[in-house]
Formats: sequence, C-alpha cells, structure tokens
Amino acid sequence: MRWLVVGQDVDGRTDVVSQGAIETTEFGAGSSLALTTVFAASLLAHPNPGGQAPVRDVGVGRDSFEFRIVHWKPTHVASMHRTNTLDCICILHGSVDLVLDTRTLSLIAGDCVVNPGLDHGWQVGTDGCTIAIALLGVLV
Repeated sequence: MRWLVVGQDVDGRTDVVSQGAIETTEFGAGSSLALTTVFAASLLAHPNPGGQAPVRDVGVGRDSFEFRIVHWKPTHVASMHRTNTLDCICILHGSVDLVLDTRTLSLIAGDCVVNPGLDHGWQVGTDGCTIAIALLGVLV
C-alpha cells in the first residue's frame, strides 16, 4: 500500500509531489490496536491553487465535510477536472488510473491519494473500482 499527494510542478502542471509506503504503528506489546496515519494537515481554509481543467461541483460547500463510498463501473472514464474540495481517497476494491497533467498512475486496493482541488481525471480498470473519499470544503 502507498500514499500519494498531488501538487503542482514549477510550470503549474499537476504531478505527485510526495509519496511513500503506508506503514502501520502498533500500540505496544500485546495491543490489539494499530494505527496508520495516511495524511495530516491543518483544516484551515486555503486558496484553491486553480488549474486549467473545468471545475466540477461535487456538492460539498465551503466549511462542509462529506464521506462517500463511490462505485465506478468497469472502464468508466472521468475526464480532466478539478474541484473546490480537498479530497482524501482510498482505493477499496479494483483498480483505477489517476490521470495527472504530467503522468498517469495505476492505483490498486489499499492505495491512497490526497488531492487539494487540482486537475485530474480517472480511468477505471476492467473490474470496476470502489473508493472511499472524504471531501473537505476548505478550498475557496
């Protein structure tokens, strides 16, 4: 499993700006609890960095939060777009390609992505894809 954070390169194009393996921390010997922090940040309002793709309204207003499970049918394509939300996404089942301005990344179950409202698209694999997504309306 891995985590990816989408950002912009020096030319303003979307790319992965940080990434790593998801590691689990256990809480002492004999503990039945383990924790994985995938991403952490201040939830203060931030300016939307913008982009070239059209803005897609995902129905989450400023200072709002939604947690969704999304099921995409096999070979579904979502063209390049951006949102006014900070999106925290975890692939639960299947596979999907994350399309950025600079490259396309293949994601599988367990992979996680943080996208702060930047240009991106999706190309779903032949088995479909299910994601969990937390949408935070913190971008203005």
